[in-house]
Amino acid sequence: MATNQKRRIDPLDIRVQRMLRFDHFYARRLKDAEMADKTRELSFTEMRIFHELGQLPRTPGWLSCRLNLDAGYVTRTLKTMEACRYLTIDLWQHDRRQRVVTLTRFGCDVYRELRSFREGLARNTLEELPQRQQRKLIRAMTVIEEVLTRDSLANLLERSAEAQLTDAGSASARAS
Repeated sequence: MATNQKRRIDPLDIRVQRMLRFDHFYARRLKDAEMADKTRELSFTEMRIFHELGQLPRTPGWLSCRLNLDAGYVTRTLKTMEACRYLTIDLWQHDRRQRVVTLTRFGCDVYRELRSFREGLARNTLEELPQRQQRKLIRAMTVIEEVLTRDSLANLLERSAEAQLTDAGSASARAS
């Protein structure tokens, strides 16, 4: 006697497939944006470093922690960026054991150009949508960020302590 039972589909499998589909969609969007800017040959990591250094000078350790990347990889990337004259890596004047990474004037120009380009892409994306859809997209992005941000209290305290150390060095460097 044959049974006509329907195979039960695991809801988690459906969500996994939906997440992968979104990931593929978003990766295509990022690739399209990357292809639109052929004037710069920067890696994704270099762009992330530019973003962080565009705010304030930072230590390599802080960048590694903030970007959640291996310290050796960050150091090699910083050395490459230094060779391109985007940034300098100097001893911190208040603690000669620490290094501080700062954008050069050229690096600041590149950062402003990169930021302007990215803002233009975001503006174009939003302008293609009616205001109601823009608000819906921003709400969805906010939810995604909140759901995927799972920093523990200890992690937040550690980052805060490093940021204070870096910010103190940055304030001293600017005062000199």
